[in-house]
Amino acid sequence: HDDYINTAKNINYDIVIIDGVHRLDCTKAIIDFNPEISLIILDNSDRHPCCAELIRKKLNFIQVDFHGFGPINSYTWTTSIFFSRKFTTEPYENTALPDIPLGGLIDCK
Repeated sequence: HDDYINTAKNINYDIVIIDGVHRLDCTKAIIDFNPEISLIILDNSDRHPCCAELIRKKLNFIQVDFHGFGPINSYTWTTSIFFSRKFTTEPYENTALPDIPLGGLIDCK
């Protein structure tokens, strides 16, 4: 358990995915030890609302929820993405945002 949580304390990334057994402890460690994070993905956030609340309140992040069926269960769940209010993105290879999806229609303006 301690090694698992210490890993969360020692990461230095812009984007973090929180998934696994110790979500609350990892959430606390990430919040306390990684103030430069721009984006957090919290899997199964519907089952871990205390983690989502910590991220929103302590980091003042914007929460966007995605609901749907997972690959192995017959019930739906939620994955939440949390954005720093300073988060910015640039188009990939000079394309427009949003990009046209594979199989999408091209608007002929």
